[in-house]
Amino acid sequence: MRGLALVLLAVIGAGGPAVATPQVERASSLSSDAAARVDALARRLAEQDRFSGVLAIARDGETLFVHAYGLAGREKHVPVRPDTAFALASAGKMFTVVAILQFVAAGRLSLDDTVGKVLPDYPNHEIATKVTVRMLLTHRGGTGDIPIFGKEDAGNRQNLRTVADYVNALGTRPPEFEPGSKESYSNYGFVILGRMIEKLSGQSYYDYIRDHVFQPAGMEHSSYPIRDEAAPGVATGYTATDWDFQPTALRANTDTLPWRGSPAGGGVASAPDLLRFVAALQSGRLLPVPLFTQAITAQFPGLGFGLWLGGEGRASFWGHGGGAWGMNAEVRVFPNAGYTIVCLANRDPQVADRIADYFEASLAGPQRVPPLFLRGTMNDWSTSTPMEKTTGGTYRAEVALKTGSYEFKIASADWKTVDLGDGGFGPAAIRDQTQAAPLSMHGANLHLTLSADGKYVFELQGLGDGDPQVSVRPPAR
Repeated sequence: MRGLALVLLAVIGAGGPAVATPQVERASSLSSDAAARVDALARRLAEQDRFSGVLAIARDGETLFVHAYGLAGREKHVPVRPDTAFALASAGKMFTVVAILQFVAAGRLSLDDTVGKVLPDYPNHEIATKVTVRMLLTHRGGTGDIPIFGKEDAGNRQNLRTVADYVNALGTRPPEFEPGSKESYSNYGFVILGRMIEKLSGQSYYDYIRDHVFQPAGMEHSSYPIRDEAAPGVATGYTATDWDFQPTALRANTDTLPWRGSPAGGGVASAPDLLRFVAALQSGRLLPVPLFTQAITAQFPGLGFGLWLGGEGRASFWGHGGGAWGMNAEVRVFPNAGYTIVCLANRDPQVADRIADYFEASLAGPQRVPPLFLRGTMNDWSTSTPMEKTTGGTYRAEVALKTGSYEFKIASADWKTVDLGDGGFGPAAIRDQTQAAPLSMHGANLHLTLSADGKYVFELQGLGDGDPQVSVRPPAR
């Protein structure tokens, strides 16, 4: 998941009313083990009140199922419906990508046009003259983040209401590095792209996306609602962490939301709408097929034009995800297997990512499971201890540690973190005692504080059913 890059391990508290009975819409019976397995995982997480949202899977243009789980509004016990809209966070960047490429297709914009060519009054000269559309789409412009995610940013969340407001507030900033020299995920870069869309179209960003993306794709439950106005059919987000990413009782995420979404994300959509969006892209209704093909071709490792690329072979995919307090979205399209999976949640990351990762792993098959390594030190990730597979599907590693605080993660041989648990915001501490906890598949999985020297045993169980747990056994006294 890209977007809010503070995703660490947390054991999310349940809290609130019991989970509602899943609402189910089926277009056909399940036709693959991969789809059936991910459906079972989502149901189990929902039964444990660790996931509420919608899971939708299509294959070769046919919707296999759209399942709804849990509560869209916990205060009034409102169940999630298949057509409930969810906050997309950074997954909404896909709409900005499509809009920009529509102008490229029309010959009104070049990928190598500079910011200043389209926005001649852009305040910072270096960004105006050096940063190109191509750099913005590939996060290589050095344009930085937007100040709406922190506790101290409450005023910005209230006052930044239009795309122009963002540019007026942040446009004087110089680039963070020489444009084009490296990749650094930039929410503000997509805001600049959104301002270009407004300049080229003569419409607000929101009106353009409605008229040229949502309507042509048949997306009837997608919009950019204003925070302080009623939004029927949109799920309320619920977070179990505070501003410092520490566990709290489950609460609505209202105070974390900006006034309105932006070209960097923040709109809402239903899962069936996102299946329609993918189908419209693939059919050429939103973009010419050759240009769309270029957009999902690697421009740099793991990245096309604003779309993330991953997996290998049958499980290779393109798409985008997003997450913040009380929201998590994943859209992945697997061209070689013919599948599209959409998972939307009104709970903290990484629950939707985890479900999509599990589906990807199921498509890849057991032959693609890489060797596992326990990685981590106090200062970097340079250490690497192979985990030995023992009986019963348990992976085990024994590590000699000195007194101090450590972070660990379980990773594959190519340093990609393996799909291990639902995760969430905030670290989990294990202090000289055996304790099992679910693992996150992104960021730091485990924080360990030691008060004595000795060897610690790490054991990982449950990879086979998608619900892995890690236990740490301290040295004998």
